[in-house]
Amino acid sequence: GRARSPPKSRRGRSRARQNHDQNRRHVREDVSQVLEPRRGRAKPFVLLWLTGLSLRITLLSVPPLLLRIRSSLELSNAEVAALTTLPLLLFSVAATLGSGIVSFVGARRTLIAGLTLAAAAAALRGAQTSAVVLFGFTFVMGLGIAAVQPAVPALVQSWVPKSIARATATYVNGVLVAEAVAASLTPVLLTVL
Repeated sequence: GRARSPPKSRRGRSRARQNHDQNRRHVREDVSQVLEPRRGRAKPFVLLWLTGLSLRITLLSVPPLLLRIRSSLELSNAEVAALTTLPLLLFSVAATLGSGIVSFVGARRTLIAGLTLAAAAAALRGAQTSAVVLFGFTFVMGLGIAAVQPAVPALVQSWVPKSIARATATYVNGVLVAEAVAASLTPVLLTVL
């Protein structure tokens, strides 16, 4: 006669074992891809990490300086609050503008232009002892950062399409390290300068 099919419990266990073995094979392949050195493989991750670092360090170095800025420029409490919230408001308002720029000129060019604009504005914020100059360049810096943020997901997808989660985590790590570095090293640098 006819061959009898195994009981459902055996068939289910057999399928589970096959799925388990297949998953283990995929994990081994993924790990081998991480561990195998390839030329130029780290470059996108380094660039993403530095981008994350650059986007936050200029913002978060200000809070430890607020008392000095307030006393030297004779700012009111409302002006001090505006100094720290202005870039954050620009992030939300200018994100749409940034995504339009990304679609028009490309993510890489947007990244370069936005980081250059943010760096120049951050450096020029302290060029003169004027509240108008400080707020003006803070506004420009916020626009540069807001333009860069929509470019990062497009660059991640373009640079490392097979490692999107790892690349995003690398970028976020750069942001988090910038937060820690800016908050902890700014007071130390003040004592040296």
